[in-house]
Amino acid sequence: MNIQKYTFFPLAFSLVLSQGLMAKDKNLLIEMSPYVFSKISEADQLFAKTDKLRTQAGLYRFKYKESKISTLSKLVHDNLERCGGFRVVSENDRHSNQVVEKLLRSPPDYQVNQSTLVESWFETIERAPMNEIITHLSSYKTRYYTSPEGIEAMRWISQKWQDLTKNRTDIKVELHKHSGFEQETVILTIQGSENPDKIIILGGHGDSINTDNEGPTSIAPGSDDNAAGIAVLSEILRQVVLHNYRPKNTIQFIAYAAEEVGIRGSYDLAHFYAQQRKNVIGVMQFDGTNYTGQTFDMALIADNTNKAQNLFVASLIDTYLKVSWKYDECHYACSDHAAWNYEGYSASYPVETIGSEQNPYIHTPKDTFDKSNFDTEHAEIFLKLGIAYLIELDQ
Repeated sequence: MNIQKYTFFPLAFSLVLSQGLMAKDKNLLIEMSPYVFSKISEADQLFAKTDKLRTQAGLYRFKYKESKISTLSKLVHDNLERCGGFRVVSENDRHSNQVVEKLLRSPPDYQVNQSTLVESWFETIERAPMNEIITHLSSYKTRYYTSPEGIEAMRWISQKWQDLTKNRTDIKVELHKHSGFEQETVILTIQGSENPDKIIILGGHGDSINTDNEGPTSIAPGSDDNAAGIAVLSEILRQVVLHNYRPKNTIQFIAYAAEEVGIRGSYDLAHFYAQQRKNVIGVMQFDGTNYTGQTFDMALIADNTNKAQNLFVASLIDTYLKVSWKYDECHYACSDHAAWNYEGYSASYPVETIGSEQNPYIHTPKDTFDKSNFDTEHAEIFLKLGIAYLIELDQ
């Protein structure tokens, strides 16, 4: 275990540092649905006075200080009970879903017929490696997108994935740089043996946030949100290597940067993929996987996702997991899946419980591993779903 060590600077230096950051503060252009805008405007009358511009898609755009982006995240979290809710855009931003829709005229084969292979993987899964990853990632003081720890954590994920796959020549790990912030997105690519131009994506964000005390110096261990999601992805990847699986299609595992501050990393990446006309045939998001709700073991988000793929995911849940679940809605773009959906790609988002029963500790210093008894028993459900999704969609 590699526990991060932190240095506490003298007050005078901290003041100089904060003054320097304030001097560099800039306005970001925010895009938000009228529904979300109305909810947070009701809660914050100062926000209600924000000048807003309605776009052609019926969305609102307005300028907001980058230093206050966590305040915006907190307003959404407190009033809509989930993450996301807005995105950072450029002045001339246009989504590319028409380009993608023309590219994806033929939907994937959503048959479920690989039970022998899927269940053989179930026999070899382990929770201990997932536990170790959550322990490490939540040991960082924060993984906030502008913090040194947040930048280092993403590079640690990159190195971890490289170590897991070091004996595979068909696998590469890259750090994708974004404009506007230093935290990088980690992309692991397994080259497809038959259809390398078709891409299946399994992803989750690597950053964290404390919306009660915003900024890069706050405490945000983010055990469930979203070290647990990264742990699930890492164990699926370990299983790929263990079983020497050579996919027909190209598979990508992605740890997104800057999800907690406007889904910035995934929007940037999805837009880039659309502009490059990349043929992504399916996207699965893992964000919040290890908290157990009172009523259901899992919820499948129905809005800002793809209906046809959701039916496929539902059949995977019923065939392989046999747990209690239901459809739920965020009513807005609440995680990285929405970025791919926005660009016209087929995305799904299974979550650990329904919105009204969500983890009360996320986005606080209390989102720690002890809340789940230092184990990934609940996350194992999502691990199995991810394995089934990868194998069945790839076949």
